[in-house]
Amino acid sequence: MPLPSPAANGHQRKEASATGQALAADSPPVQIVPKSRLSEEDFKRKIINDLLSHLDYKTAELSGAVEVKREEIAQELLQLSTRTLISWYEAFLLVRSELMYGGYELNGLRIIDHPADVLRKLMKSDPEFDIQQFIF
Repeated sequence: MPLPSPAANGHQRKEASATGQALAADSPPVQIVPKSRLSEEDFKRKIINDLLSHLDYKTAELSGAVEVKREEIAQELLQLSTRTLISWYEAFLLVRSELMYGGYELNGLRIIDHPADVLRKLMKSDPEFDIQQFIF
């Protein structure tokens, strides 16, 4: 049985492509909508909850280490823009990982013995790290 020529294959591909384009032109564009869409405020609340949970803020509040209630600090953090909140969260995670790597334990808000020393080491070891970029 003879094989079809490459020219014939190309012709078949062009027809299939033209048919697909015609179908695409006739049908409305497909919109992908996620099943659960988070509002910006819900997204920010999730970040704030995660941040306060990492800090174990409730324990710090109950032990008297902090004067501001968890709900109050959450409301204050909600006032930040999403971009600023994410930047603060990224900075927190980076510093926390460096502190934990340095052997410090994150427990309540009595976080560490000398966090400034760990930050100095981080800034010396990574010349690209600039704590100021996370502030505003």
